Amino acid sequence: MTVMKKLAAMTLAMVFALALLVPGGALAAGESISMEGSRTITIPAGATEATATLNAVLMGYTTDEIKWESSVPGVVSVVATTTGSSGSHAQTLTGKAPGQATVTAKAAGNDAVLASCTVVVKKSFELSLNSATSNLDIDNGDTGAASLSVTPSDLKSAYDVLWESSDKDIVVVSGSGLSAIYAPGGKVGTATITARIQPKNEYTKFIDGNTVSFNVTVKSSKPFLTMSKDPSSTIKEHGYPGTVTVKLNQPNAFYGASGAVDWSVSDSSVISFEGDQYLSGGVATGSFKTKRNGTATITATMKGSDGSTISESIKITVDKKLPVLDLDGASNMNASQRSLTLTATLDDNDTGTYVGNERIRWEVSHPDHISITSYDSRLSNYKAQVTIRSRYNIEKARVYVYMADNADINHYHTVYVTGLSYLPQTGQDTTILYVVGTLCAAMFLTAGVLYARRKSSQNV
Repeated sequence: MTVMKKLAAMTLAMVFALALLVPGGALAAGESISMEGSRTITIPAGATEATATLNAVLMGYTTDEIKWESSVPGVVSVVATTTGSSGSHAQTLTGKAPGQATVTAKAAGNDAVLASCTVVVKKSFELSLNSATSNLDIDNGDTGAASLSVTPSDLKSAYDVLWESSDKDIVVVSGSGLSAIYAPGGKVGTATITARIQPKNEYTKFIDGNTVSFNVTVKSSKPFLTMSKDPSSTIKEHGYPGTVTVKLNQPNAFYGASGAVDWSVSDSSVISFEGDQYLSGGVATGSFKTKRNGTATITATMKGSDGSTISESIKITVDKKLPVLDLDGASNMNASQRSLTLTATLDDNDTGTYVGNERIRWEVSHPDHISITSYDSRLSNYKAQVTIRSRYNIEKARVYVYMADNADINHYHTVYVTGLSYLPQTGQDTTILYVVGTLCAAMFLTAGVLYARRKSSQNV
């Protein structure tokens, strides 16, 4: 009994000792804090600060108090301590300036139990358009101007304004800060000018800002041509028909609505073309048909009765999906590597043009320096191989392969031959004949010399 009493007394003493060592309300094992990992606060234009709520949950708690800290109080400020309800806490974050800070929550009485959240504070700037010139005359040398205002007004401390034109052929803009000037780019039409806030440095990633846009129309007081095409986009087929239309705008005494039109095409291998020779009601049309991939420019020109000319152009782009022929293999030949095997691979590209057993042709750029085993072969399961052999040194040579029925589907591979002697280097060549011939010539020369000496001695 005495022993049992002593054990009980020791146990109570240990409990009291632990109670003294561990502050009241400390967390037990397995307790933790859970909250969001990131938040963003945006300070509205014209405001000096903005707030947001960050929620945290204290789990397995014996206390319901959390201590809060901000790594950069000038960017984000927090309430120092919150007391939750059943472990749930709501912290008010106050964004004071653009930047980034880490907000940390710690369990009261045990700093080892914590969680953190990255808070980004952005500042919003609002641009507004004060004035802008909306119409320009291309023939009068007109220029336009625009000005903006910004809220808050301290924009230039960290940011600038970027001015852009949607079509530089119509309007060219040059902006500096909150003002810009612009002028015709050479063509009539309407372009959109847009102003937006542009960062100046690393600090500027903490901004939000709107954009301001307005239209500028460029007109002409003189006659001019405009053109359109149908289809308006890239054409994906060969043999596809299309049309172009040219219109005379603002006809006058020198350019009439039934005047003659001269057409030209930059590349007749891409499209074929025929066009009306005269305007009808100020309009003429032309018809084209695509022939192969590429880009061709159709130009319509009119000559006025005063000797002046006006013209306009439009581009037709043809980009049909075609089979692709590739050629792979090593590139270097030398005294120890006198031959190479190249592999040609055909990718039909889902066009249905080939089935993988068609004839192909091979060529070399310098047949005196490299030889080829075959100039005509056939694909097998879309592949074919050829062996080339070196004969003489050459800095660069090419091996070509192309489809026998369509030379436009082709590829080439570059090879280099170095380190060979000046005699031919392959078994196909009669190297030994060169050597034997040289020896025979030397023997004949020696015999001739001996015969000449003998005759000379007999005459003496």
